[in-house]
Amino acid sequence: MAVHKKRYKAAPRDNTARLVINAANVHNGGGAELLIALIKTKPDFVFADQRFQLPKELTHFTKIKYIKPNLTARFKHELSLNKFVNSNDIVLFFGNLPPLFPINAHSVVFVQNRYLIDSQSINNFDFKTKLRIVIERLWLYHRRNACGLYCVQTHTMANLLREKFKNKHINIQIKPFIDINKNKPLTVLSEQLKIEKNGFIYAASGEPHKNHDKLIKAWVLLSEMGYFPKLKLTLDENQWPSLCSLIETKKKQFDLDIENLGFLKKDILLEEYRRSAALIYPSKFESFGIPLVEAKEEGTAIIAPELDYVRDIVQPIETFDADSELSIARSVMRFISDVDDTLETVSVQDFVKNLRDEFLET
Repeated sequence: MAVHKKRYKAAPRDNTARLVINAANVHNGGGAELLIALIKTKPDFVFADQRFQLPKELTHFTKIKYIKPNLTARFKHELSLNKFVNSNDIVLFFGNLPPLFPINAHSVVFVQNRYLIDSQSINNFDFKTKLRIVIERLWLYHRRNACGLYCVQTHTMANLLREKFKNKHINIQIKPFIDINKNKPLTVLSEQLKIEKNGFIYAASGEPHKNHDKLIKAWVLLSEMGYFPKLKLTLDENQWPSLCSLIETKKKQFDLDIENLGFLKKDILLEEYRRSAALIYPSKFESFGIPLVEAKEEGTAIIAPELDYVRDIVQPIETFDADSELSIARSVMRFISDVDDTLETVSVQDFVKNLRDEFLET
């Protein structure tokens, strides 16, 4: 990737209001997808992580400066940012964190990393990731008053952020957005399409909260009950080698019909939604859950946990307990075969009679 070497330019003297996006720590996942959507709107300037890949169709966008992903470069960038803006500018801090130093502009922070505001355990992460999350949690909390507006995507995130800040005067607004075609008519999933479409898809990276472990265990349970539904995953083998290796082992051991498609570009992923009977989404928590919205727009059925972040944005056709592989498996069974595996209760009289009959028969 070509990295722009040009220096920061001072803010324009005519006090023209500009939209400046500061995304110096965004380079992958849902954050990168939303950043691409923002760049399509032609902001006045963007500061981006050097690892962020600008799509080919946007390479003509030259109002972008890449920041190296190290502490020294990030610190210098934060220190110099105020020289770049004027008091009329709107600076959108798109990486969850408010400015580290005072800034003479209208500042907006877009918070989309739930780990920074939730009490969710981070013990499953490696030491470097845990250290980064701890530092960013402290940064967000201690600099919370350095920003005029915080934007989140769901009611759940807004409530978590208010609880985190413990300051009712901080302006927090719910402003969800996604790069979708609002004019495209939605398709309805008929019973025939449910049969003809090709299995389930889970579009997610491999972080612990994405819950692939429970999903694979659910597919093992389904195989033991005689069900072998197709499951498509989107894991990057280079980024998640251990998880991909585990999945391959389980596939061979239990003859599971699982296909890892790898990382997919947006247009190909949308096509996979259309080809799938349902999106199954076992993630334990999300700040937004972009695949849920994408699947909804493509007319794909959704099977998801009974959690607030899900109900904030979609109405799933089936729900489950994300901590239970049996619950996940049962939701799949209900979807594909309308099986009712719940226990049938009997009266106390029948219970006693059955006991008597059983022992009388012996």
